Amino acid sequence: MSRLDDLLLELMDRPTDDDYLVYADAASMAGDPRGELIILHHALANHLLTDVQRAELRARELELLEEHDALWGFEMRSVFHEGLHWHNGFIRAARVDECGLSQDTRTIDHDFSITEALELLLDHPSSLLLEDLVLATDRASGWSAADNDHSAVGVRELALIDRYRPYRLRSLAINDRWSEHVTGDKPSCYDISWYTVAGMASLSRGAPDLAELTLYAGDFLDLEELVLPRLRSLAIRTGGLKRVRLAALLDRAWPSLERLELWFGREQYGADIDVPDLQRILDGTVFPNLRWLGLMNAEFTDELCVELHRAPVLPQLEGLSLAMGCLSSNGAPHLIAHSDAYRHLRELDLSKQLLDERSLESLGRVFPQARLTAQRGNRHYRYAMVGE
Repeated sequence: MSRLDDLLLELMDRPTDDDYLVYADAASMAGDPRGELIILHHALANHLLTDVQRAELRARELELLEEHDALWGFEMRSVFHEGLHWHNGFIRAARVDECGLSQDTRTIDHDFSITEALELLLDHPSSLLLEDLVLATDRASGWSAADNDHSAVGVRELALIDRYRPYRLRSLAINDRWSEHVTGDKPSCYDISWYTVAGMASLSRGAPDLAELTLYAGDFLDLEELVLPRLRSLAIRTGGLKRVRLAALLDRAWPSLERLELWFGREQYGADIDVPDLQRILDGTVFPNLRWLGLMNAEFTDELCVELHRAPVLPQLEGLSLAMGCLSSNGAPHLIAHSDAYRHLRELDLSKQLLDERSLESLGRVFPQARLTAQRGNRHYRYAMVGE
């Protein structure tokens, strides 16, 4: 291998600014335009630049990317027009979005599918240091989806992750079609129940060092194949989480997980979990290093508050979220009566519930750290915030 190849391998293991600059010097000496691109990006990170200086650097950056296919080939330029974030000469983060003509956040050309665009991205040398990836698709399998449905979101995309094995990939969100459409405190997760996610075996093989994973869907077909022992943050966001899916998730140890976020959803969209099903989470054995826990979007929030204060996992938490659930004047007194069990929490999210003014006032006095905003809905009709 050449010295440039050796330096690239070192950069993949230790991507510090100093290592980028060492690589840039060697690349420039070898006639590789990426060396200049790294220097440009490093300079653009200087917050003291004047507007004129920044504009000049941006203009030169654009020239480089348009002139050199080794940096950004013609096909890549024609497919991707948004959603890519460069850092020191390489693509660090990407959002690959095919969410339709009506959505301004689509990041790839309409003639290309998310799978085609993702393959182009992963195959390109500029993506060697890709760390953060968001995949968003309009492909829905609807209510007829079966456990062997190969149209589920992730099957094709995660097969590419398995094939290319992106070495630096640390954060992945699958089917995040809504994060760009959130208005105020209300998540816009329309049609979430129409999507299924699968491909966890491919993901486990292709990105074993993944640290953060976020999954959006109405159903998750193969959570039993999700084996990521280095994962630190896991979010499963759904309008109808099934008991069998949760059991598959809890049937293995998660020694590194520090943050867990679960959206349970509505019974009419498949949710059949109740408080006893959470025992292995509450007793702290499955997630021994958990520091933040979200038991969210649940119809059983009142019942959960009856038990939560005695959960062995609670003392080790720094943050707890029950947001988007059905906490009402029936559950709030249990939180207040056992307030000492929660006082150590730096964060307590009780937003988007069914609380009346009296309960809000009482909770605000007892829990000054609590988030109590955006209470919602008819308090006589218990519904989780996100269903369909």
